[in-house]
Amino acid sequence: MSQVRTFISATGVGIGGYLLIGIWSGLLLASLYVTTGEIVFEQELFISNIGLALGAITTTSIYFHFSDRGYQFLNIKKPSPKQIVIAVGSVAVLLAGAVSVEYLLGLLDLGTSEHQIYQAFTAQESPADPTILLALIPISILIIGPGEEIIFRGLVQGSLYESFSRRNSILITSVIFAVIHFPAYLTATAAEATSTLFVVLFLSLILGWVYEYTDNLVIPSLAHGLYNAVLFAFLYWEVTGFF
Repeated sequence: MSQVRTFISATGVGIGGYLLIGIWSGLLLASLYVTTGEIVFEQELFISNIGLALGAITTTSIYFHFSDRGYQFLNIKKPSPKQIVIAVGSVAVLLAGAVSVEYLLGLLDLGTSEHQIYQAFTAQESPADPTILLALIPISILIIGPGEEIIFRGLVQGSLYESFSRRNSILITSVIFAVIHFPAYLTATAAEATSTLFVVLFLSLILGWVYEYTDNLVIPSLAHGLYNAVLFAFLYWEVTGFF
């Protein structure tokens, strides 16, 4: 019964965290629309990242308010040189792994779908301003990586440790992480979006292992942020031919 309660609680934290991110983003976008009368994609993109930061902060605050744990539970520490190397090496593993999983899915005739952001910048008609991608590089490292990792590795995975083995905690967290990201890939068929979940699941498993191995939330946050930053840099190069 303890495992059931822990699972429900951890899942609730993950889902609740993303709901709070959506609520903050919605409030900010509504305020912008009331003020200016319009919202362009570039503004929406920046505001969604502000919403991510505020959602992560709110989720963390609520979690510790209603639990008997202190903020040291998050295991935020100054990284050692070895841990920095692990973070950078993890980015290479994430990139190679993502390419490999997509290749294997292709061999099985299981196509994957593109993220909504990718489609916005590669659209044939009225593509988004590619210079925004350069701004997303530091945003990935400072907001996206830390924000998502605080919720999923710090709170969800950390909570699961209480009743599950470390291996099962990583697996459960990764499934929750992948499922919650499913709507962002509904840019093609449901089957292709489902195939993409395997890529996201793989990425989350690696990040979960990095957190378990280093016992330092800064390292998966850095790896996650750097991975996204590299993807944005590649996308900028793809749409402009220059970096």
